[in-house]
Amino acid sequence: MLKIRHIQANGGSWKDLSTSHNQCYLHEALFFSIAKHKMTVVGIDGSYMKPLTRDYITIYPGQTFDVLLEANQCSDHYYMGILHSIFTPSLPHFPAYNDTNASVQVMAGLRSLAVAEHPSNVPLSLSTKLIYTVSVNLFLCPNNSCAGPNGMRFSGSINNISFQSPTIDILQAYYYNISGVYGDKFPSVPPLVFNFTPDYLPLEY
Repeated sequence: MLKIRHIQANGGSWKDLSTSHNQCYLHEALFFSIAKHKMTVVGIDGSYMKPLTRDYITIYPGQTFDVLLEANQCSDHYYMGILHSIFTPSLPHFPAYNDTNASVQVMAGLRSLAVAEHPSNVPLSLSTKLIYTVSVNLFLCPNNSCAGPNGMRFSGSINNISFQSPTIDILQAYYYNISGVYGDKFPSVPPLVFNFTPDYLPLEY
């Protein structure tokens, strides 16, 4: 489900920026942009990053971005968008949906703060090897009634296990000490091994 949010910027101060909350369910990478504005990424998935300013960002399934937006444009109506559209207000400019280089430019520019106040204490020795496959699958719908290819619907999976949107965010569950939200029994390798990088994947496996 893809949605576009509408914002109104009144003046140049931060608190004058008004947004309405909405949710977008992602099963593949998407570009996100705001018309006539630049965004500064300062964090990803709960970790601070070196500030990175871009006209657009690339967001992948399950990711969260902390983005600063300066309302420095004239008082007007602007759109936040994730798809090309044909509305009359000013719309953001997107790269082509299959522009891999545009996506890589955003992701390759992200860097950890790596300063004394925010050290990166990563493990220096590895004891466990993990293989994860993230797939976008097609499922049949009654009477081919869905909006996907051939009347089917999309479904995401990790290690060949279907993904279901959680009812609560993991970080929120951690903050409020809510148990039973996630477990640690996820397989370290796909239960069914196949060629993960061919030009054409099998329809059934």
